[in-house]
Amino acid sequence: MGGKNDMNLSPGALPPEHLLPPLETLAEDLRALATRSDAAARCLAASTTGTFVDRDGREDALNMIRVSPAGLALVAHLSRCNPAKISIDIGFGMGGSVAMALAAQKDRGGSFTHVSFDPFGLVQGGAVVQTYLEGEFPDEFKRVWKSSQIGLSQLLDQQGPGCAGYVFVDGGHTFEQVMVDFSLSDQLCCVDGHIVFDDSYYPAIEGVIEYIRTNRPDYVVWDNPVPNTSVVRKVSYNYPSWDAFEPFTLPNRRRWTPLVSDWDASLPPERPGATSL
Repeated sequence: MGGKNDMNLSPGALPPEHLLPPLETLAEDLRALATRSDAAARCLAASTTGTFVDRDGREDALNMIRVSPAGLALVAHLSRCNPAKISIDIGFGMGGSVAMALAAQKDRGGSFTHVSFDPFGLVQGGAVVQTYLEGEFPDEFKRVWKSSQIGLSQLLDQQGPGCAGYVFVDGGHTFEQVMVDFSLSDQLCCVDGHIVFDDSYYPAIEGVIEYIRTNRPDYVVWDNPVPNTSVVRKVSYNYPSWDAFEPFTLPNRRRWTPLVSDWDASLPPERPGATSL
């Protein structure tokens, strides 16, 4: 689907090869990847136990800052499908999504670069994961200690539009920050590439998703393919005209109020009816 597209396609209008596989298939693929990749295996184990352990036995306690197994399965699939040479994490955190993106693309083969923009370290850890990734992926992993607004702009200036095929957005969580991250990621993202939004149960991030759904016919939106996550797929370079704007609905919730109120905040959220790995 690399050409122009005059319609705002729904996921149902896409050919089967462009649809996300069922969660059970993603889970099976992730388990298979973990048998081939040390990074994937350690990352998956850490998501379950809450502790990342490197080859020398050093540990990082992930606490609440971890990607669920279902989220890791989604990251692995979309990273493996990356149609470009560059992939991006906005935010490093405890490195779960970064590790899985690296593992999946390394397993696929071919040259690539995965860049993580994050100017902050975490007082609760993350150094063990980062050191491990630097050792496992010395040629592919790049941590940039700059804000995403600066780093993405510089990457766009250096590499040009359409140079990336996978972006994971999990940095600043205000509406303004996420909208800026999307605006820059949109310019970097190629056709058939994906932008993933973490924490999409929350009103600030949900507002950005609603803007894309209403105003961007060049994207298809998947709501919560795994809990608390939304994915948009670029299906064309059919950008709206400069004067195009449609009002969009904002969630009627204030501050940091989740869409789902009955999940245990100490664990990765599971939406009612969602399938777990």
